[in-house]
Amino acid sequence: MPRAVELALKPGARRNARLATINLFGRLIGCVHGHGDTHTQSIYENLLGRNSDAAIISRLADIAIKDDEDTLRSAALHVLKSVYETNDPVLTSRFREAIKESLSKVIDNSLKDQENPGGRRNAVSAVNILTQGNTPDRFSGIVSPSIPQLLKIVLVEGDKNLSESVKNVLFGNLTISTPETKLSPDVFTAIPSVATTITPARKAILLQLADSLPIANSTAATRIVNALTPMLRSTSLPARQTAIEILSKLYPRHSLESVGEGQPERSTATVSPVLKQTTPWATKFMSLLQIERLRPSVSALLSLMSQDPAVRQKITRRVTSMALSSDNPALAGHVELLTRLISDGAFSPTTPLPVLVRSHSQT
Repeated sequence: MPRAVELALKPGARRNARLATINLFGRLIGCVHGHGDTHTQSIYENLLGRNSDAAIISRLADIAIKDDEDTLRSAALHVLKSVYETNDPVLTSRFREAIKESLSKVIDNSLKDQENPGGRRNAVSAVNILTQGNTPDRFSGIVSPSIPQLLKIVLVEGDKNLSESVKNVLFGNLTISTPETKLSPDVFTAIPSVATTITPARKAILLQLADSLPIANSTAATRIVNALTPMLRSTSLPARQTAIEILSKLYPRHSLESVGEGQPERSTATVSPVLKQTTPWATKFMSLLQIERLRPSVSALLSLMSQDPAVRQKITRRVTSMALSSDNPALAGHVELLTRLISDGAFSPTTPLPVLVRSHSQT
């Protein structure tokens, strides 16, 4: 019986036989709506045993993505989804890892195969189905490995139709916030893999994602920062600029705890773990002010970092020391930064900038 099921699911088998076998498998393990109970699961055990589980799941994954028949793809994906998200602990322990491994591998490989546009469309369609609804993360274990390739399709490759389909997933499905929100951080952490090759026009898409994708908590934000900060050491100017601009967008969302009426002022608010982790980079960011193209983004990021009083003091000392050297090539950038800090209210009325400059020059 196990061998018969495997053969019936092979590409060369008749369509009707394959569809019937897919439905039979789902019913036997009790995961197709209206046909499941413990009795059918025991029948499955008697008929198929356990030795063929991996082979059958692998065949179903191939059908779900690679088959030319839409009906077969839909049926196979439906069964795999049902088994994967079942609450039955026996089925979960038995099939979930096999489904995650097989289906994620087929999706990722199909997305990479530019010689097979049909397979790529099927893979994107499957990702769309797996991330639909109010809980787009429930199949994150399957979808997550393909996030870098999805990002590459949108930001690097030139297939317009496929790119639009992927953008529907990124800007539609993945923008729904959940308590864990697992997939959107995966998008951010995949950015370094494409940052050196994207055009300015496509970088705008990336910055839109930075504004749109939810970040559930400081743990997720810290993970993103850990992925982006190494880009600041890149030899690629576009990569450094991209990292700075994205970090500048993330800080307003995750730099401070909420500050409202009766709560601390900007300079004394509680600093989040993300800000604490990345502020040691502040003085290193300042060296990038020499690059004119980066100044607006660097100034914005440093202004956000200056919410930490210790960082604000470091930045101020660095700026004022540069001001004492009129022939310093970085002076123009530091003046722009200082203007931004003043505009953003980094200095309180009781501690105006001239006082800071005088006190520094006297030390």
